[in-house]
Amino acid sequence: SHEAATDEDPFFMAKAIVYARTKGFMRLQPIYGLVVLSGVSPNLFERIFPLVIRTVADLSDFLMLMKAAGRGQGGRVVKRVCADFLNRLNEYAVLKYNGQGRGFSLSDMVRVIHPKPVSAIQSALFAYSRGLVAAEDLPQELSQFRAYEALKMAKTEGEAVRFIKLGRLPHNIVTGTVKMTSGIWEALLKDMPLFALIRHLSVLERHGLVEKHREWLQERIADKEAIKRAMILPQRYVEAYRYINTHWLKDVLRLGVEKSVTSIPDIKGKTAIFLDRSGSMEGKILMTAATFAFSLYKKTCGDCLFMLFNTKLYDPKPSLYDSIISQAERIEALGGTDTSVGIRHLLENKIVVDNIIIITDEEQNAGSSFNTQLSDYRRKINSDAKVIIVNVSPYANAMNPPEDELTFYVYGWSDAVVSYVANAANGYCTLIDVIENEVLPDACRSDGSA
Repeated sequence: SHEAATDEDPFFMAKAIVYARTKGFMRLQPIYGLVVLSGVSPNLFERIFPLVIRTVADLSDFLMLMKAAGRGQGGRVVKRVCADFLNRLNEYAVLKYNGQGRGFSLSDMVRVIHPKPVSAIQSALFAYSRGLVAAEDLPQELSQFRAYEALKMAKTEGEAVRFIKLGRLPHNIVTGTVKMTSGIWEALLKDMPLFALIRHLSVLERHGLVEKHREWLQERIADKEAIKRAMILPQRYVEAYRYINTHWLKDVLRLGVEKSVTSIPDIKGKTAIFLDRSGSMEGKILMTAATFAFSLYKKTCGDCLFMLFNTKLYDPKPSLYDSIISQAERIEALGGTDTSVGIRHLLENKIVVDNIIIITDEEQNAGSSFNTQLSDYRRKINSDAKVIIVNVSPYANAMNPPEDELTFYVYGWSDAVVSYVANAANGYCTLIDVIENEVLPDACRSDGSA
Protein backbone atom coordinates (compact mmCIF):
# COMPACT_ATOMS: atom_id res chain seq x y z
CA SER A 1 0.00 0.00 0.00
CA HIS A 2 1.01 3.65 -0.29
CA GLU A 3 1.03 3.90 3.50
CA ALA A 4 3.37 0.92 3.92
CA ALA A 5 5.69 2.18 1.18
CA THR A 6 6.01 5.66 2.69
CA ASP A 7 6.60 4.22 6.16
CA GLU A 8 9.37 1.92 4.88
CA ASP A 9 11.22 4.28 2.53
CA PRO A 10 9.62 7.68 1.91
CA PHE A 11 12.49 8.83 -0.34
CA PHE A 12 12.03 5.88 -2.70
CA MET A 13 8.27 6.36 -2.51
CA ALA A 14 8.68 10.00 -3.59
CA LYS A 15 10.71 8.94 -6.62
CA ALA A 16 8.22 6.19 -7.46
CA ILE A 17 5.34 8.68 -7.35
CA VAL A 18 7.16 11.01 -9.74
CA TYR A 19 8.07 8.14 -12.08
CA ALA A 20 4.48 6.86 -12.16
CA ARG A 21 3.11 10.32 -12.95
CA THR A 22 5.70 11.47 -15.50
CA LYS A 23 6.64 8.20 -17.25
CA GLY A 24 4.13 5.56 -16.22
CA PHE A 25 0.91 6.83 -17.82
CA MET A 26 -0.61 7.06 -14.32
CA ARG A 27 -2.48 9.91 -12.66
CA LEU A 28 -4.78 9.19 -9.71
CA GLN A 29 -2.48 6.70 -7.95
CA PRO A 30 0.46 9.13 -7.87
CA ILE A 31 -1.85 11.88 -6.63
CA TYR A 32 -3.09 9.64 -3.81
CA GLY A 33 0.51 8.70 -3.05
CA LEU A 34 1.28 12.40 -2.75
CA VAL A 35 -1.55 12.76 -0.21
CA VAL A 36 -0.02 9.97 1.89
CA LEU A 37 3.50 11.37 1.54
CA SER A 38 2.37 14.81 2.71
CA GLY A 39 1.61 13.37 6.13
CA VAL A 40 4.95 11.52 6.41
CA SER A 41 7.55 13.83 4.88
CA PRO A 42 6.48 17.44 4.21
CA ASN A 43 9.90 18.19 2.71
CA LEU A 44 9.71 15.39 0.11
CA PHE A 45 6.08 16.27 -0.53
CA GLU A 46 7.03 19.86 -1.32
CA ARG A 47 9.88 18.82 -3.61
CA ILE A 48 7.79 16.57 -5.84
CA PHE A 49 4.43 18.37 -5.69
CA PRO A 50 4.88 20.34 -8.97
CA LEU A 51 5.88 17.18 -10.85
CA VAL A 52 2.74 15.33 -9.77
CA ILE A 53 0.17 18.15 -9.66
CA ARG A 54 0.41 19.42 -13.21
CA THR A 55 -3.08 20.74 -13.95
CA VAL A 56 -5.96 22.34 -12.09
CA ALA A 57 -7.80 19.01 -12.42
CA ASP A 58 -4.91 17.32 -10.60
CA LEU A 59 -5.12 19.86 -7.80
CA SER A 60 -8.88 19.35 -7.55
CA ASP A 61 -8.43 15.59 -7.15
CA PHE A 62 -5.61 16.10 -4.66
CA LEU A 63 -7.79 18.29 -2.45
CA MET A 64 -10.70 15.85 -2.70
CA LEU A 65 -8.43 12.95 -1.67
CA MET A 66 -7.02 15.02 1.21
CA LYS A 67 -10.55 15.62 2.44
CA ALA A 68 -11.51 11.94 2.00
CA ALA A 69 -8.42 10.94 4.00
CA GLY A 70 -9.58 13.15 6.89
CA ARG A 71 -6.69 15.54 6.40
CA GLY A 72 -8.76 18.64 5.76
CA GLN A 73 -6.61 21.21 3.97
CA GLY A 74 -3.41 19.45 5.03
CA GLY A 75 -1.71 22.08 7.11
CA ARG A 76 0.59 25.01 6.36
CA VAL A 77 3.01 23.25 3.97
CA VAL A 78 0.21 21.83 1.86
CA LYS A 79 -1.62 25.16 1.70
CA ARG A 80 1.61 26.97 0.79
CA VAL A 81 2.49 24.70 -2.16
CA CYS A 82 -1.12 24.76 -3.36
CA ALA A 83 -1.05 28.55 -3.19
CA ASP A 84 2.23 28.62 -5.14
CA PHE A 85 0.62 26.45 -7.80
CA LEU A 86 -2.41 28.74 -8.08
CA ASN A 87 -0.17 31.79 -8.30
CA ARG A 88 1.43 30.33 -11.43
CA LEU A 89 -1.86 29.87 -13.27
CA ASN A 90 -2.13 31.66 -16.57
CA GLU A 91 -5.13 32.99 -18.46
CA TYR A 92 -5.62 29.79 -20.45
CA ALA A 93 -5.68 27.58 -17.34
CA VAL A 94 -8.31 29.74 -15.66
CA LEU A 95 -10.48 29.71 -18.80
CA LYS A 96 -10.13 25.94 -19.21
CA TYR A 97 -10.88 24.95 -15.62
CA ASN A 98 -13.24 27.69 -14.51
CA GLY A 99 -16.39 25.58 -14.92
CA GLN A 100 -18.35 24.27 -11.98
CA GLY A 101 -18.04 20.49 -11.80
CA ARG A 102 -17.86 17.77 -9.23
CA GLY A 103 -15.48 18.23 -6.32
CA PHE A 104 -13.33 21.33 -6.00
CA SER A 105 -13.88 23.91 -8.72
CA LEU A 106 -11.22 26.51 -9.38
CA SER A 107 -13.39 29.01 -7.53
CA ASP A 108 -13.50 26.65 -4.53
CA MET A 109 -9.72 26.25 -4.58
CA VAL A 110 -9.09 29.99 -4.56
CA ARG A 111 -11.61 30.44 -1.75
CA VAL A 112 -10.21 27.59 0.38
CA ILE A 113 -6.47 28.00 -0.24
CA HIS A 114 -6.46 31.83 -0.05
CA PRO A 115 -3.45 32.38 -2.34
CA LYS A 116 -1.92 35.83 -2.03
CA PRO A 117 -1.74 37.35 -5.53
CA VAL A 118 1.80 38.17 -6.62
CA SER A 119 0.66 40.77 -9.16
CA ALA A 120 -2.34 42.79 -10.27
CA ILE A 121 -2.83 40.32 -13.12
CA GLN A 122 -2.92 37.39 -10.71
CA SER A 123 -5.38 39.25 -8.50
CA ALA A 124 -7.63 39.80 -11.54
CA LEU A 125 -7.39 36.09 -12.46
CA PHE A 126 -8.54 35.04 -9.00
CA ALA A 127 -11.34 37.62 -8.98
CA TYR A 128 -12.54 36.41 -12.39
CA SER A 129 -12.46 32.75 -11.29
CA ARG A 130 -14.75 33.64 -8.37
CA GLY A 131 -17.11 35.69 -10.50
CA LEU A 132 -16.23 38.89 -8.65
CA VAL A 133 -15.26 40.94 -11.70
CA ALA A 134 -16.71 41.32 -15.19
CA ALA A 135 -14.57 40.69 -18.27
CA GLU A 136 -14.78 44.30 -19.42
CA ASP A 137 -13.23 45.43 -16.12
CA LEU A 138 -10.20 43.17 -16.45
CA PRO A 139 -6.72 44.53 -17.32
CA GLN A 140 -5.96 44.92 -21.02
CA GLU A 141 -3.37 42.15 -20.82
CA LEU A 142 -6.14 39.56 -20.21
CA SER A 143 -7.48 39.70 -23.75
CA GLN A 144 -8.51 36.03 -23.84
CA PHE A 145 -11.11 36.59 -21.14
CA ARG A 146 -12.72 39.40 -23.04
CA ALA A 147 -12.68 37.35 -26.27
CA TYR A 148 -14.21 34.40 -24.43
CA GLU A 149 -16.99 36.46 -22.87
CA ALA A 150 -17.70 38.05 -26.27
CA LEU A 151 -17.78 34.58 -27.86
CA LYS A 152 -20.56 33.54 -25.48
CA MET A 153 -22.63 36.44 -26.76
CA ALA A 154 -21.85 35.93 -30.47
CA LYS A 155 -24.96 35.73 -32.64
CA THR A 156 -23.39 34.65 -35.95
CA GLU A 157 -20.69 32.27 -37.11
CA GLY A 158 -18.65 35.20 -38.36
CA GLU A 159 -18.72 36.88 -34.96
CA ALA A 160 -17.73 33.66 -33.23
CA VAL A 161 -14.81 33.09 -35.61
CA ARG A 162 -13.62 36.67 -35.11
CA PHE A 163 -13.55 36.33 -31.31
CA ILE A 164 -11.86 32.91 -31.51
CA LYS A 165 -9.08 34.35 -33.64
CA LEU A 166 -8.86 37.54 -31.58
CA GLY A 167 -8.30 35.61 -28.36
CA ARG A 168 -6.66 32.56 -29.94
CA LEU A 169 -9.15 30.52 -27.99
CA PRO A 170 -8.36 26.78 -27.83
CA HIS A 171 -10.76 24.10 -29.05
CA ASN A 172 -11.45 22.59 -25.62
CA ILE A 173 -12.82 25.94 -24.43
CA VAL A 174 -14.77 26.79 -27.57
CA THR A 175 -16.49 23.42 -28.09
CA GLY A 176 -18.35 23.63 -24.79
CA THR A 177 -19.33 27.25 -25.27
CA VAL A 178 -20.99 27.67 -28.68
CA LYS A 179 -22.82 25.57 -31.25
CA MET A 180 -20.08 24.23 -33.51
CA THR A 181 -20.18 24.99 -37.23
CA SER A 182 -17.82 24.33 -40.15
CA GLY A 183 -16.43 27.87 -39.92
CA ILE A 184 -15.76 27.55 -36.19
CA TRP A 185 -14.01 24.18 -36.61
CA GLU A 186 -11.88 25.68 -39.38
CA ALA A 187 -10.89 28.58 -37.13
CA LEU A 188 -9.68 26.06 -34.52
CA LEU A 189 -8.12 23.49 -36.83
CA LYS A 190 -4.49 24.57 -37.14
CA ASP A 191 -4.01 25.38 -33.46
CA MET A 192 -5.28 22.02 -32.23
CA PRO A 193 -2.73 19.73 -30.51
CA LEU A 194 -1.97 16.59 -32.51
CA PHE A 195 -3.79 14.32 -30.05
CA ALA A 196 -6.96 16.42 -30.29
CA LEU A 197 -6.66 16.71 -34.07
CA ILE A 198 -6.59 12.92 -34.50
CA ARG A 199 -9.51 12.53 -32.11
CA HIS A 200 -11.66 15.01 -34.07
CA LEU A 201 -10.82 13.91 -37.62
CA SER A 202 -14.24 12.38 -38.24
CA VAL A 203 -15.89 15.64 -37.15
CA LEU A 204 -13.65 17.64 -39.47
CA GLU A 205 -14.48 15.23 -42.28
CA ARG A 206 -18.22 15.67 -41.74
CA HIS A 207 -17.78 19.45 -41.97
CA GLY A 208 -15.94 19.19 -45.29
CA LEU A 209 -12.62 20.44 -43.91
CA VAL A 210 -10.50 17.39 -44.67
CA GLU A 211 -10.28 17.92 -48.41
CA LYS A 212 -9.94 21.67 -47.98
CA HIS A 213 -6.84 21.27 -45.80
CA ARG A 214 -5.47 18.10 -47.33
CA GLU A 215 -1.84 19.14 -47.71
CA TRP A 216 -1.59 20.51 -44.17
CA LEU A 217 -3.30 17.44 -42.64
CA GLN A 218 -1.02 15.04 -44.51
CA GLU A 219 2.03 16.74 -43.08
CA ARG A 220 0.68 17.26 -39.57
CA ILE A 221 -0.79 13.82 -38.89
CA ALA A 222 2.35 11.96 -39.99
CA ASP A 223 4.86 14.34 -38.37
CA LYS A 224 7.22 11.89 -36.66
CA GLU A 225 8.68 14.43 -34.22
CA ALA A 226 5.22 15.66 -33.21
CA ILE A 227 4.09 12.07 -32.66
CA LYS A 228 7.14 11.42 -30.51
CA ARG A 229 6.64 14.57 -28.44
CA ALA A 230 2.95 13.79 -27.86
CA MET A 231 3.74 10.10 -27.13
CA ILE A 232 0.80 9.04 -29.29
CA LEU A 233 0.37 5.27 -29.42
CA PRO A 234 -0.75 3.29 -32.51
CA GLN A 235 -4.21 2.60 -31.07
CA ARG A 236 -5.08 6.29 -31.20
CA TYR A 237 -4.60 6.36 -34.95
CA VAL A 238 -6.56 3.14 -35.37
CA GLU A 239 -9.49 4.56 -33.40
CA ALA A 240 -9.63 7.52 -35.80
CA TYR A 241 -9.19 5.21 -38.79
CA ARG A 242 -12.37 3.30 -37.91
CA TYR A 243 -14.54 6.42 -38.34
CA ILE A 244 -12.93 7.97 -41.43
CA ASN A 245 -14.16 7.45 -44.98
CA THR A 246 -11.73 9.58 -47.00
CA HIS A 247 -9.35 7.17 -48.74
CA TRP A 248 -6.19 9.31 -48.73
CA LEU A 249 -6.73 10.21 -45.07
CA LYS A 250 -6.91 6.53 -44.19
CA ASP A 251 -3.52 6.13 -45.87
CA VAL A 252 -2.12 9.00 -43.82
CA LEU A 253 -3.39 7.35 -40.64
CA ARG A 254 -1.72 4.10 -41.71
CA LEU A 255 1.54 6.01 -41.97
CA GLY A 256 0.91 7.64 -38.58
CA VAL A 257 0.52 4.21 -36.98
CA GLU A 258 3.91 3.14 -38.34
CA LYS A 259 5.63 6.23 -36.96
CA SER A 260 3.89 5.95 -33.57
CA VAL A 261 5.52 2.56 -32.92
CA THR A 262 8.45 4.55 -31.52
CA SER A 263 6.19 5.51 -28.58
CA ILE A 264 6.06 1.88 -27.46
CA PRO A 265 8.72 1.11 -24.80
CA ASP A 266 11.41 -1.44 -25.62
CA ILE A 267 10.89 -5.00 -24.38
CA LYS A 268 14.06 -6.82 -23.40
CA GLY A 269 14.71 -10.47 -24.21
CA LYS A 270 13.23 -12.95 -26.66
CA THR A 271 9.46 -12.56 -26.82
CA ALA A 272 6.60 -14.75 -28.01
CA ILE A 273 3.33 -13.00 -28.90
CA PHE A 274 0.11 -15.01 -29.12
CA LEU A 275 -2.95 -13.17 -30.42
CA ASP A 276 -6.43 -14.63 -29.90
CA ARG A 277 -8.41 -14.79 -33.15
CA SER A 278 -11.39 -16.77 -31.79
CA GLY A 279 -14.97 -15.89 -32.76
CA SER A 280 -15.56 -13.57 -29.80
CA MET A 281 -12.58 -11.44 -30.84
CA GLU A 282 -14.41 -9.61 -33.58
CA GLY A 283 -14.83 -5.97 -34.54
CA LYS A 284 -13.17 -3.29 -32.44
CA ILE A 285 -11.72 -5.74 -29.92
CA LEU A 286 -9.79 -7.67 -32.56
CA MET A 287 -8.60 -4.50 -34.29
CA THR A 288 -7.30 -3.08 -31.00
CA ALA A 289 -5.59 -6.34 -30.06
CA ALA A 290 -4.13 -6.93 -33.52
CA THR A 291 -2.77 -3.38 -33.73
CA PHE A 292 -1.02 -3.87 -30.41
CA ALA A 293 0.40 -7.25 -31.48
CA PHE A 294 1.70 -6.10 -34.86
CA SER A 295 3.11 -2.94 -33.25
CA LEU A 296 5.04 -5.09 -30.78
CA TYR A 297 6.30 -7.20 -33.66
CA LYS A 298 7.62 -4.13 -35.47
CA LYS A 299 9.04 -2.68 -32.26
CA THR A 300 11.23 -5.79 -31.98
CA CYS A 301 12.17 -5.42 -35.69
CA GLY A 302 10.71 -8.87 -36.23
CA ASP A 303 12.94 -10.52 -33.63
CA CYS A 304 10.12 -12.34 -31.89
CA LEU A 305 7.72 -15.25 -32.34
CA PHE A 306 4.27 -14.03 -33.38
CA MET A 307 1.35 -16.44 -33.80
CA LEU A 308 -2.44 -16.31 -33.93
CA PHE A 309 -4.56 -18.83 -32.06
CA ASN A 310 -8.07 -20.11 -31.44
CA THR A 311 -7.99 -23.87 -30.78
CA LYS A 312 -4.97 -24.10 -33.09
CA LEU A 313 -1.96 -21.95 -33.92
CA TYR A 314 -1.72 -19.93 -37.14
CA ASP A 315 1.22 -18.09 -38.68
CA PRO A 316 -0.01 -14.60 -39.76
CA LYS A 317 3.20 -14.15 -41.79
CA PRO A 318 3.85 -10.71 -40.26
CA SER A 319 5.70 -8.19 -42.40
CA LEU A 320 7.99 -5.37 -41.32
CA TYR A 321 7.07 -3.49 -44.50
CA ASP A 322 3.32 -3.96 -44.89
CA SER A 323 1.33 -1.50 -42.75
CA ILE A 324 0.15 -2.51 -39.29
CA ILE A 325 -3.44 -1.58 -40.08
CA SER A 326 -3.48 -3.57 -43.33
CA GLN A 327 -2.16 -6.66 -41.55
CA ALA A 328 -4.58 -6.26 -38.66
CA GLU A 329 -7.54 -5.90 -41.00
CA ARG A 330 -6.77 -9.23 -42.68
CA ILE A 331 -7.24 -11.25 -39.48
CA GLU A 332 -10.57 -13.06 -39.36
CA ALA A 333 -12.18 -13.95 -36.03
CA LEU A 334 -13.43 -17.54 -35.85
CA GLY A 335 -13.41 -20.68 -33.75
CA GLY A 336 -13.15 -21.46 -30.05
CA THR A 337 -10.48 -20.55 -27.52
CA ASP A 338 -7.60 -22.64 -26.23
CA THR A 339 -5.31 -20.26 -24.35
CA SER A 340 -2.79 -23.02 -23.68
CA VAL A 341 -2.06 -23.82 -27.33
CA GLY A 342 0.78 -21.29 -27.59
CA ILE A 343 2.52 -22.48 -24.44
CA ARG A 344 2.15 -26.07 -25.65
CA HIS A 345 3.83 -25.14 -28.95
CA LEU A 346 6.79 -23.62 -27.10
CA LEU A 347 7.02 -26.66 -24.86
CA GLU A 348 6.80 -29.30 -27.60
CA ASN A 349 9.34 -27.52 -29.80
CA LYS A 350 11.66 -26.62 -26.91
CA ILE A 351 11.58 -22.93 -27.84
CA VAL A 352 13.26 -20.73 -25.24
CA VAL A 353 11.71 -17.29 -24.74
CA ASP A 354 12.02 -14.75 -21.96
CA ASN A 355 8.55 -13.22 -22.33
CA ILE A 356 5.21 -14.71 -23.35
CA ILE A 357 2.54 -12.13 -24.20
CA ILE A 358 -1.00 -13.45 -24.69
CA ILE A 359 -3.60 -11.00 -26.01
CA THR A 360 -7.09 -12.38 -25.60
CA ASP A 361 -10.64 -11.56 -24.53
CA GLU A 362 -12.26 -14.74 -23.27
CA GLU A 363 -12.14 -17.67 -20.91
CA GLN A 364 -10.72 -21.03 -21.92
CA ASN A 365 -13.35 -23.23 -23.58
CA ALA A 366 -11.17 -25.84 -25.27
CA GLY A 367 -7.86 -27.64 -24.85
CA SER A 368 -5.80 -28.39 -21.79
CA SER A 369 -5.24 -26.28 -18.70
CA PHE A 370 -3.23 -23.13 -19.30
CA ASN A 371 -1.73 -23.29 -15.83
CA THR A 372 -0.57 -26.89 -16.33
CA GLN A 373 1.13 -26.10 -19.64
CA LEU A 374 2.83 -23.02 -18.21
CA SER A 375 4.06 -24.94 -15.19
CA ASP A 376 5.54 -27.61 -17.48
CA TYR A 377 7.20 -24.98 -19.66
CA ARG A 378 8.86 -23.31 -16.71
CA ARG A 379 9.95 -26.65 -15.27
CA LYS A 380 11.35 -28.05 -18.53
CA ILE A 381 12.37 -25.08 -20.69
CA ASN A 382 12.77 -21.74 -18.90
CA SER A 383 12.02 -21.31 -15.21
CA ASP A 384 12.34 -17.52 -15.49
CA ALA A 385 9.88 -17.00 -18.36
CA LYS A 386 7.53 -14.11 -17.71
CA VAL A 387 3.91 -14.27 -18.87
CA ILE A 388 1.82 -11.17 -19.51
CA ILE A 389 -1.85 -11.82 -20.26
CA VAL A 390 -3.65 -8.82 -21.75
CA ASN A 391 -7.40 -9.29 -21.62
CA VAL A 392 -8.65 -6.59 -24.00
CA SER A 393 -12.20 -7.11 -22.80
CA PRO A 394 -12.72 -6.27 -19.10
CA TYR A 395 -14.18 -9.57 -17.89
CA ALA A 396 -12.85 -10.37 -14.45
CA ASN A 397 -13.96 -14.01 -14.79
CA ALA A 398 -11.89 -14.75 -17.87
CA MET A 399 -8.62 -16.71 -17.67
CA ASN A 400 -7.46 -17.80 -14.25
CA PRO A 401 -3.76 -17.02 -14.17
CA PRO A 402 -1.40 -18.73 -11.73
CA GLU A 403 -0.46 -16.73 -8.69
CA ASP A 404 3.28 -16.19 -9.02
CA GLU A 405 5.75 -13.34 -9.39
CA LEU A 406 6.37 -14.04 -13.08
CA THR A 407 2.78 -13.94 -14.32
CA PHE A 408 1.00 -10.64 -14.89
CA TYR A 409 -2.61 -10.04 -15.81
CA VAL A 410 -4.20 -6.93 -17.34
CA TYR A 411 -7.98 -6.52 -17.51
CA GLY A 412 -9.39 -4.13 -20.09
CA TRP A 413 -7.54 -1.74 -22.37
CA SER A 414 -6.02 1.70 -21.97
CA ASP A 415 -2.81 3.44 -22.98
CA ALA A 416 -1.34 2.39 -19.63
CA VAL A 417 -1.33 -1.24 -20.83
CA VAL A 418 1.58 -0.54 -23.18
CA SER A 419 3.96 0.67 -20.48
CA TYR A 420 2.73 -1.98 -18.04
CA VAL A 421 3.54 -4.79 -20.50
CA ALA A 422 7.02 -3.38 -21.07
CA ASN A 423 7.67 -2.95 -17.35
CA ALA A 424 6.42 -6.46 -16.58
CA ALA A 425 8.54 -7.99 -19.35
CA ASN A 426 11.65 -6.02 -18.42
CA GLY A 427 11.26 -6.98 -14.77
CA TYR A 428 10.09 -4.98 -11.83
CA CYS A 429 13.46 -5.42 -10.20
CA THR A 430 14.79 -3.50 -13.19
CA LEU A 431 12.04 -0.93 -12.74
CA ILE A 432 13.02 -0.56 -9.09
CA ASP A 433 16.60 0.12 -10.23
CA VAL A 434 15.31 2.72 -12.70
CA ILE A 435 13.34 4.46 -9.96
CA GLU A 436 16.31 4.27 -7.58
CA ASN A 437 18.38 6.15 -10.16
CA GLU A 438 15.81 8.90 -10.60
CA VAL A 439 16.99 12.24 -9.24
CA LEU A 440 14.55 14.37 -7.29
CA PRO A 441 14.88 18.08 -8.04
CA ASP A 442 15.77 20.49 -5.28
CA ALA A 443 13.04 22.79 -6.57
CA CYS A 444 10.42 22.20 -9.22
CA ARG A 445 8.31 24.67 -11.10
CA SER A 446 5.13 24.36 -13.12
CA ASP A 447 3.03 27.03 -14.82
CA GLY A 448 -0.11 25.08 -13.97
CA SER A 449 -1.33 25.09 -17.54
CA ALA A 450 -0.15 21.70 -18.80
